[in-house]
Amino acid sequence: MIAANRLIIQEFIYPTQKLVSHITNQGRDHFDYANLKEPWYSWFEAVSRVFKQNRELVAALEEHIDDLDQIVSKRTRDLSKRNRQLQGAITNLQKAQSKIILQEKMAGLGALTAGIAHEIKNPLNFIINFSINSRDFLERSLVSAVCN
Repeated sequence: MIAANRLIIQEFIYPTQKLVSHITNQGRDHFDYANLKEPWYSWFEAVSRVFKQNRELVAALEEHIDDLDQIVSKRTRDLSKRNRQLQGAITNLQKAQSKIILQEKMAGLGALTAGIAHEIKNPLNFIINFSINSRDFLERSLVSAVCN
């Protein structure tokens, strides 16, 4: 019975404990499992290989994340620069719009002033022409009265 227990401990419990420890340490422990019998050796190899691949993938992923962070930072800077340029363009367009509106108002005011001046000038021309004709008529009447 003791021999059976010793055999169970040696062949099953001890390798199982070492495998659990190997898994817990993610394959980083320096346990020499080369002297283990099958199937334990292949399990240790598989666990070590999986954790090594996992570490390589994590390193590659971290490098890729760093690359993406740099790309995002560059694009953010580029977008910020472009936004500032667009904001400047919008400001310039708003200034131009204000000038155009002012010019249109001034043009409208000029047209209104010209219309008012025209409306005032027509009756004045009538009065001036009527007074010239009246003076001419008066002068002719006076000349003909003096001559008669």
